[in-house]
Parts: sequence; C-alpha cells; structure tokens
Amino acid sequence: MLLHSIETLDPDNIIDTMNRPIVVNSSDMNLYFCKYNRLAARAYRLYKEYLIASFLPIWGFNSNPINLIKINDEHIPSGLGIKRSCFESPCFGLQMIESSNELDKHYGVPNC
Repeated sequence: MLLHSIETLDPDNIIDTMNRPIVVNSSDMNLYFCKYNRLAARAYRLYKEYLIASFLPIWGFNSNPINLIKINDEHIPSGLGIKRSCFESPCFGLQMIESSNELDKHYGVPNC
C-alpha cells in the first residue's frame, strides 16, 4: 500500500546515520523512518531493502511494519538539507514503534 506524508518535513527529524533517514508522519497516522533515493543509480538499494524486509516475517523474524511512502511536494521545505529530487520516487518506510529499543543503544555500538 502506498502511503502519503501528511505534514511538512522537519530538518530536526533527519537521523544522523549513514543513510540520513527522516522521520515522516504518514496518512495511516503512524511515524516512519524513511529512506529516500539519494542517487538515481542507487535506487536498487532501496528496492533490495524493501524486498528483504518483505521476507522477514516469512522467515520468522520480528520486524517493524514497512510501507512505501510518497512525500507530497508541499511537505518539502526549502531549508530541509535534502534535495527535492530525492523524493520524486516513493520512500522506503520502517514504522517507528515508540516502545521498541535499538540494539546499538544496549551494546554501545557507535553510529556509522
């Protein structure tokens, strides 16, 4: 199912990791960590991530729900720090679950 953003993106919601995902409020009223297409030639990386995430439940792994999320043009502010063209294709979204914990926080793994 293709979801849509419902509010303006906030530069403070960019996560400082290698892929710089951004937190997006979507049309299903959930928050998602969204990875966007940074380079046209590397779009296959998002496709592979979506494909692998789709198989996790089949293989018996627990995972946050995933969705494709289209960022509406009116929700991309000029001072975001991410090129508007990065959002021309739908983003790969991993639903944020407030009660979950990241393993790296438990084991002291630094951000890459």
